[in-house]
Amino acid sequence: MSGNESHAGPLPAAMRAMMHAASGAHRYPDTASTRLVEALATHLRVAPEMVAVGAGSSALLQRLVDIACGENGHTVVTPSPAFGAYGLFAANAGAPHRQIPLTPDGTVDLDAIGAALDPPTRIVLLSNPHNPTGTVLDNGQLRRFLDTVPDRVLVVLDEAYVEYATPGVVDGVMLAKAQWTAGRDNVAVVRTFSKAYGLAGLRVGYLVAPPMLAAAVAAAALSFEVSSIGQAAALASLAAQGTLHARCELLAGERARVLAALREQGFVPPDSQANHIWLPVGEDAARFAEHSLGFGLTIMVYPEQGVRVTLGSRADNDLFLAAARAWTSGTRD
Repeated sequence: MSGNESHAGPLPAAMRAMMHAASGAHRYPDTASTRLVEALATHLRVAPEMVAVGAGSSALLQRLVDIACGENGHTVVTPSPAFGAYGLFAANAGAPHRQIPLTPDGTVDLDAIGAALDPPTRIVLLSNPHNPTGTVLDNGQLRRFLDTVPDRVLVVLDEAYVEYATPGVVDGVMLAKAQWTAGRDNVAVVRTFSKAYGLAGLRVGYLVAPPMLAAAVAAAALSFEVSSIGQAAALASLAAQGTLHARCELLAGERARVLAALREQGFVPPDSQANHIWLPVGEDAARFAEHSLGFGLTIMVYPEQGVRVTLGSRADNDLFLAAARAWTSGTRD
């Protein structure tokens, strides 16, 4: 329960598409992922030249950091704690990484991030819903923030978990479109097929950005980066929105049940809109993870801050609740 993978696996339509595509595995894939780019453009109601596909959202995020920061020592700003790879992306680009603490309730502090945008800052990475807390910044909050960001600073909305959020609460593409219409080209959105779609092992992510930026990201890709099987699975998944929504509704029900049970046990997790929950157990984080391991569970530790727990099957979640109950009752391993 540590990797934020979908326990449900690929959608049935994607499984069928993968089986069919496997027969052509002796051929090189379309290096431009043309059909997938066109399908995503139609789905998102943007021009195809505003879409780029890569080996998961991580590959796209790394390229964005590289492009924004270059070799000039420009700064990357992120919340903290956040997706652990953000620091790696900055390090790989040779860029200083400035981390801004979350608010006490586990939400990204947009006011503090805005105040941190000094002259060297060139890119801000914001996961929404947030990893690891699952909290969200709604469209209104983000719109007000984007209106204040200097044009030199690229804001990347990392929406890896957007499908799990309540519909309409999080929509980075809509916000980005409004910025582009206003003549501001400093917003990009990154999403993935790794989470709700259940294709983590196939490495398919996508970017929505102004054409020049999308073209630069696409140009930096390795040849044949996204496999033909990955492209086929993503296309089939994109066309199966009804099945996807039903899956996410089931997850939301489990999320509400687990959060309610944890609160009854005395924990204080924030509301989550992702496929994971956050327990702010502070200096007990490492000990709580070790305790959970005694129940056969691995969870993600953020030392001295808290733990992130990926929601799984009902049986998985019940086992975690049993571990949490044992912790609060004092019967700890």
